[in-house]
Order: sequence, then C-alpha cells, then structure tokens
Amino acid sequence: MDLGDYTNLSFLPLPGWHYRMSSQELMKVEIKDGVATLTFLPESGASGRLILDVDQLTRLIQSLGKTRAAMNMGKPIPEVYGVFLRAVVDTKWYTESEGLTDGSLLAFQHPEFGPVGFVLPRDQVAYLVSLLTSQLQNPPLSAGTKN
Repeated sequence: MDLGDYTNLSFLPLPGWHYRMSSQELMKVEIKDGVATLTFLPESGASGRLILDVDQLTRLIQSLGKTRAAMNMGKPIPEVYGVFLRAVVDTKWYTESEGLTDGSLLAFQHPEFGPVGFVLPRDQVAYLVSLLTSQLQNPPLSAGTKN
C-alpha cells in the first residue's frame, strides 16, 4: 500500500503495512513486530536498507536533525507561516523557565520526530501569552499570527 505523504496524524501507518515514506519515493518501509525495515529505492541515489527498532529509529531521526542543523548553520531561519507542517494534536507537553535566556522551554512529543523542544526569550513568551489569551477570548478559527 502506498500512502504517499500522509497528513492525518490520527491515521498513522499500522504495523505490518508497506508504504513509501513520501511522494518523492526515496524509500520503502515495512513495519513488522515492532521493527521497521527501510529500503532505499533507486530514485533516492542511495542503496541498502536499515532494520531499526523504535529507539534506534528515534536516535537516527535525532542524528539526522543535528546533521540538518549543522548544514543550515549560518543561514537565515526560514519562515514557518504558510509552510506545510505536521501538526500534533493532544500530545504530551512540558514547559519550564529557562535560565540562560530568562525565557521558557516548551517541549512536546511528536509522533514522527520524538521529543521536540524550543526556548522562547522572555519578550516572545509575553507576546505568545497575549496571542493565546486573545485566541481564547475570540471566536475560533481566527487568522494566525507569525513571529
């Protein structure tokens, strides 16, 4: 079964399914008995396969994220507004004060990427609080705000 670029997080691939990771068809994935087999397709320019349990896959995703960050170091941070993203609904999250910036750490569990977090400086925390307060006081589906 080819799911292409699935977008509904409530409908994630089930164990035992075969699917392509994206519409770019870079790899085929098979999930069976808690283990994923990722096989690179010829279109990817790579060859071989990886057999990973969920912890190994999470560490690989984190390593790839660090690699992506290093490759983008020194480049401007791209806009988020208007970009396709995989939103998470009703997940575990955590926040705490962050001493180095006098801001706040916001972290959450993403079903595809594992634990994800970021730190907002104090002035952005205040701005976000005012935006969220406004959203609670206004009718739903109001236009978003970008930072």
